[in-house]
Amino acid sequence: MENPLPEHTWARIGIYVLYSLVVFLIAFALTFPDGQLTEIAEVQLESAIEKSQQTDYTVRVGDVDPWWLGVELEDVRVETASPPEDGNGGTTENGDPPEDSGGNGGGEAQTSPGFSISTTSIGARLAPIGSLLQGGLAIQYHLGIGGGSLSGLYVRGSSSQSVTLAVDQVDLRESRLMSKFTGVPAFGKLNGQANVQLEAKRPIITGGSITLRGSQVTIGPKDEVKIPGIPLANLSIPQTNFGNLKADMHFEKKKGQPPKLMIDQFQTEGRDLKTQVWEHVRLADTLGAAQAKLKMRINFNPDFIQNNELTPLLQQDKFRNGRSGDWYGFVLWGPLNSANFDGSTTAAKGPKGDEGGSDGQKGGNAKEKKSN
Repeated sequence: MENPLPEHTWARIGIYVLYSLVVFLIAFALTFPDGQLTEIAEVQLESAIEKSQQTDYTVRVGDVDPWWLGVELEDVRVETASPPEDGNGGTTENGDPPEDSGGNGGGEAQTSPGFSISTTSIGARLAPIGSLLQGGLAIQYHLGIGGGSLSGLYVRGSSSQSVTLAVDQVDLRESRLMSKFTGVPAFGKLNGQANVQLEAKRPIITGGSITLRGSQVTIGPKDEVKIPGIPLANLSIPQTNFGNLKADMHFEKKKGQPPKLMIDQFQTEGRDLKTQVWEHVRLADTLGAAQAKLKMRINFNPDFIQNNELTPLLQQDKFRNGRSGDWYGFVLWGPLNSANFDGSTTAAKGPKGDEGGSDGQKGGNAKEKKSN
């Protein structure tokens, strides 16, 4: 059977279709109601954030643009009524942490009850190919923050949900995310990825993993920090360089039990100290209610101890009871918002030395074992 249309006719139809599509996209871009959508986005974001945080926030959106089968918000700023005057306490003129870790790092951190955070862009769109491959609704998202980005894919299927996240060159000083949650200035860059599986109808984690890498991670300075269990009225955190961070974790979920975040590897090695953390955290509806069963150890650089006059702190019972060689070991257990901790010489020996061991410290491991 002969083709009812000549070949040149098919080519002409293809050109017409392509031309029509281009005209439609240009017209859509020129008539896109970004002004109205900007106002709608600000109102909706303010409402959602205030409902979750129980605090009044102001949201400013610079522009709203179409992003394929979705939308992108540009130059987004979220702030409370009183944004902080300066969250970079102790930084140099170009915003980098000072090289000298002694004293308060060259200045006292300025704080205020306000908070503000800015992002270059926030976008979300339907991912048709991802939806076909994953067998469910797939939404691609990205967030430009701290000179880097957070991006990933959310998939909702009939039997489960999943979220992937890629962390690419996020600068802690620029993003100020860690400063918001901990109240302590933070510096350094983070990279990593996460893959989390959840139940189909409830946001309950059923599996997944997290990998995180950091370079030149530094915190502080910060005055008047109160750490539960340490009998010091006002504990100051000096400028502290943790250096490189390596963290590998995964989720475990047994039937009838809350999920656990298992710490396979969490260690830092920097100019001022070395750290290791292991064991797990049993998750809960809120972060503060999560049940910790953690062991950790710290090795301080002698110069860091001397420059920051940490000897009185290290002579406290909880530190002396957990010392083994150059390492100080601790166990931490209970809800995160009111966790207990004590010295542990077994923990000071590291994860391998901790296997099946018992340091016999008063409190320490005996108390921690009861928390499981």
